[in-house]
Order: sequence, then structure tokens, then C-alpha cells
Amino acid sequence: MLRAEETTSDAVLSIGLKGPGAIWVDGVSLLPAELPDDMPLREDLYQAIKALRPAFIRWPGGCFAEHYRWRDGVGPTDKRVPKPNYTWGGIDPNTFGTDEFVALCRALGAEPMMCLNIGHHDSPDHLEAYIAEALDWIEYCNGEASTPLGDLRATNGHREPYGVRYWEIGNETWSLGAEEYCRR
Repeated sequence: MLRAEETTSDAVLSIGLKGPGAIWVDGVSLLPAELPDDMPLREDLYQAIKALRPAFIRWPGGCFAEHYRWRDGVGPTDKRVPKPNYTWGGIDPNTFGTDEFVALCRALGAEPMMCLNIGHHDSPDHLEAYIAEALDWIEYCNGEASTPLGDLRATNGHREPYGVRYWEIGNETWSLGAEEYCRR
């Protein structure tokens, strides 16, 4: 981790070599020290959310939840595999996942609300796999460190259960219709 010795608005970060060679740089993010630990947000975005004083925050939100796989967003960020963002295009680097979301909510005094992927864009015969994934996510967030997924959370640096109380089942009825959404 790089720490600046003083704060200035016109700083420059330069990475170079003194001699022949090559540098491969991937995933560089410069975040201000004023943000809480494990908070991969721009300062202005964090302050804007903080000013709203939200009672709860829903995540992942909108259509993004319909493709989100929670396991892609836990563990060391440099080990997370980027995935296509099927909703808006581009790539999701998975640098903001469950642990970062809960840290954001705790820093803001907001309750986390997790939105479960129920397979909106998958065949109904895969529903059991989505149910298992949802139950695993609940265990990751709320299980004791003695459970397999509570142990994974503890390994990721968060020994105590998060105690997430609010879970939304799927994003919305659109694309499924009300009857299929209710069945899922």
C-alpha cells in the first residue's frame, strides 16, 4: 500500500524503471485516506451517500442483481475474476462485493439489504442451484465462523457474522411475470 506523506490537489503518481525492463500494471486505484478501511469508493460518492443518511441500502441493485454471483465478489480483490456486465455493458472488476458493501453500510449506519439472484435469465430447471447459492450467501453473511461459509468470511478478514436481516428475493417481476416470480 502506498501512503502519501502530505496531501495536495496537484500530486502526480509516476511508475517507471531505471534501466531496461517491462512493467505490467493492473488494477491501480487511488483512494483518499479519509475513507473508512475497505471502502473502494470515490470520496465524493461516499460523501453524497452519507449526506442522504440512508436507513438501508439495497445491493446489488436493479437489473445487475439478475446476473450477480456473490462468490465472484469475496476474497482478496486482486484474486477476483472480472466478469461481463450483462446489463450495462463493459466489465465488472468485482472490486466491490459483499464485504465492501457491508463495510459501507456499517460506516454509514445503514442496514444492508441483499438482493438475491433467482435466475431471471436462466431456465427454471436451474432454480435449485440459485436457491443453494442464496442459502450459501446467507450463511456467508450470517453464519458463525464454525460454519463452512462463515469460516470463509472469517478467512476474508471478518470473523463476526454480519447479521444481515433484510434479503430481497430477485430484482423484480419484469421478464419473469408475476406468476413465475412468485413461484421462484
